[in-house]
Amino acid sequence: MGARRQWLLSAAAGVTAAFGAVLALPLGLPILPKVAMAEYARRVGASSAVRTNQGEIAALPQDYADMLGWESFVGEVAAVWDSLPPPERRVAALLATNYGRAGAIDWYGPRYHLPSAICPCGSYWFWGYGSRTGDVAVLAGGDSADVAPVFREYHLARTVVDDWRVGEERKVHIWVVRGWKVPLPQLWPRLAGNN
Repeated sequence: MGARRQWLLSAAAGVTAAFGAVLALPLGLPILPKVAMAEYARRVGASSAVRTNQGEIAALPQDYADMLGWESFVGEVAAVWDSLPPPERRVAALLATNYGRAGAIDWYGPRYHLPSAICPCGSYWFWGYGSRTGDVAVLAGGDSADVAPVFREYHLARTVVDDWRVGEERKVHIWVVRGWKVPLPQLWPRLAGNN
């Protein structure tokens, strides 16, 4: 009876683990549409999954919401990039204010013929600023209070709004900026450790 009991306990544990994995699967992978995912998270009571790293309670789990909208965001960045006159585009920098935006630009950007993103956040800082240190840049992120101290001229070209995304990605400005107040090669060392 001991071997049979052990087998039943093992089988029950396996079934329980499989059930839990199936129940949790939609919380970590974008297999459900947004509206269905929000309803699923609400019904299963996934309160810790929908609490963001900023403490906000969102409609979608943060990991799920962090996977949304990146390709369309990069499409908007590309439209602003393409609006630059060709001589400016050849020397312009493409800046991102966080590693998520920079990663999306680097992932989806080649299909839009975008250069690699420059980003002072996290490990992106170690990759440096490259050779595009010209007087003009497209900046993905930030508001006028962030932009004004760094650039002589700045123009808000687009605002990308998506209420399903995580808080810091729901409303993102895309700027055309000109005239570094401090040249990028001098500014870059000061940006170490920005997150």
